[in-house]
Amino acid sequence: MDAQDAFDQWHAPIGESETETSTLERALLGKVLCNPWLFRELSAAMRCEDFTKQAHRDVFLAMEAIRDRGAEIGFVTVKATLDAADYLDDVGGAEGLARLIEGVQMREAVFRHALQQYAQKRASLAN
Repeated sequence: MDAQDAFDQWHAPIGESETETSTLERALLGKVLCNPWLFRELSAAMRCEDFTKQAHRDVFLAMEAIRDRGAEIGFVTVKATLDAADYLDDVGGAEGLARLIEGVQMREAVFRHALQQYAQKRASLAN
């Protein structure tokens, strides 16, 4: 199975179903929480406004702030950053943040393919 086939199993084309897009966003953020080095790729391919849910935007912005401070992105640092900004409750508290990690089994090839799909969609909307 190639990356496209695996990606298609995760969701419909981006934007086709809000629920499926939201599920993919959760998986992308969860993958970064488990593998912080992937944030560089996520932030290169996506911007805050690309996320459909405000809670996902908040988590992404917290990750950006942590990166900008030169700290390591992880559950504890994201939770602390959200809490310090009074956004932790907005993302469902520590439990909501933990739900991003639940079931994250996305292969890195699928992660990268999803990022390419977001970049292509953004480019097509810009034209």
